[in-house]
Amino acid sequence: WANQTSSAKQVQALELPSQEEMVAVKEEYASYRAKHSLYSRELQLVEQEPSNEQLDKQLLEMERAVSMAKTTLQETEDRIAASKQDTTCGIQNPLILKKRINHMRGEWKDRKTKCRDFVDQLADGLGKPIKAVVKLLELETDEMEGVTMPPKYDIGKK
Repeated sequence: WANQTSSAKQVQALELPSQEEMVAVKEEYASYRAKHSLYSRELQLVEQEPSNEQLDKQLLEMERAVSMAKTTLQETEDRIAASKQDTTCGIQNPLILKKRINHMRGEWKDRKTKCRDFVDQLADGLGKPIKAVVKLLELETDEMEGVTMPPKYDIGKK
């Protein structure tokens, strides 16, 4: 086959490994493969970790986000402090405030009336009672939430 010119003496002169040596070499090969697999996994883990440059970029981005959040927090706290100082919504005159409250109360009442009319018409169209329509649409009424309309201020005409 490979070396047809060699004689039997030359073949016998070759030292072929024994069965034990073959088993030992196979075991050593298996251990090297296991080590290679282990090192490959460790290498993948190391490669997955971000580099120093990537960490620096992430750190800068996070610092910017924290800075923006601190700025927003400070602005919000300033607005809250300003609103606590001025409890009259910028209106110093009680007469103007009462007129404004009456106007908003009228708007609220008009909207409430329109909503009730709509629900009444819808109930008539569906042929169901109003309570069933309110439940079907999952509406929340002022009465259900315990909200009452403020009283109308009597502002004398001067």
